[in-house]
Amino acid sequence: MLAPPEHTSFYTLTTQALLFNLAVVFIVLIYAWIAYLLGNGSLRHVPGPWYCKVSSIPLSIYEILCRRNEIILDLHKKYGPIVQIASNEVSVADFEATKQIYGTKDRWAKSDYFDHFMGYGRRSIFATKPYEGHRIKRKYTSSFYQAKTIYKLPEIEEHVKTRSLAVLDQVRNGEDVDVFSLTSWYALDNITFLVFGPSHGTHEVDQTCTERGILEGLKCQQLIGPLRYRCPRLYNSASLLLQRVSSRLRYLSADEEFLTWCQKKFFAALKDPQLHESHYLVRHLLELKEDDAHDGSIDVAYMAPEVLDNTDAAEATIAVTATYLIWKLTEAPEW
Repeated sequence: MLAPPEHTSFYTLTTQALLFNLAVVFIVLIYAWIAYLLGNGSLRHVPGPWYCKVSSIPLSIYEILCRRNEIILDLHKKYGPIVQIASNEVSVADFEATKQIYGTKDRWAKSDYFDHFMGYGRRSIFATKPYEGHRIKRKYTSSFYQAKTIYKLPEIEEHVKTRSLAVLDQVRNGEDVDVFSLTSWYALDNITFLVFGPSHGTHEVDQTCTERGILEGLKCQQLIGPLRYRCPRLYNSASLLLQRVSSRLRYLSADEEFLTWCQKKFFAALKDPQLHESHYLVRHLLELKEDDAHDGSIDVAYMAPEVLDNTDAAEATIAVTATYLIWKLTEAPEW
């Protein structure tokens, strides 16, 4: 039995009115929530755009699009040296404020962002968040990297010289050179010598080794690094699926390959019978482990992420810095 037309019209109007009222309530609640955050947030006194004060989504989008630094620079130009860039993030471009943040007086802890730098489930010096814990761990390697120690060792000087000459051999012919890859190989050759010792260092500059593929994969993976950090579960699922579709996408798991490679290098250096004959990080950490003064805080499980962090950070930092320096020199040949 069909309903009368007037009943159908009434039902339609009632549904529309209900949906309209729900939409109005939803909009009012959204406005109230935004107003509350803007007026009561712990960072309400920090200048910045309103949308960054109520959500981290805008910054996440800019980061995934690889525009984070560009956007933050624009915000500093508009709002000043201290600006809120997300609901719980502030960017500081003031020298005195930066000194205060990183100084020893207030002893600020690092943020949860440093969880991304954990290795093998443990925290290296860099990934340690509490100030006191970071201060204690920093002592483990500070003496090892002192300039007066490093610069006086002839074997290190000779190795750096050899690697530098190998770089020159790659550019003597006047052919085009992939500078970023070359500086990456050079950096890895030097840091592996210093971390793992002369018997376990790489020779990437003048030899085609498996490490070249890993480094190339890491550089490609960096392009989607923000997505990996912001949406780790989505990245891991998509990565597994895409690698099954095409072997050309193996670089999506380059970080896992690097972890495995570094762990093998570490244990090989640890078992080397000539372990105590050279100045390198694995030996230094092992000697600290054998020192009872550290109450067992240094063990093999801790040494592995420390070695990983030192190797990864040095390679990435030197490669980028050297590439930028070479680029600037090509802009001003008269230098």
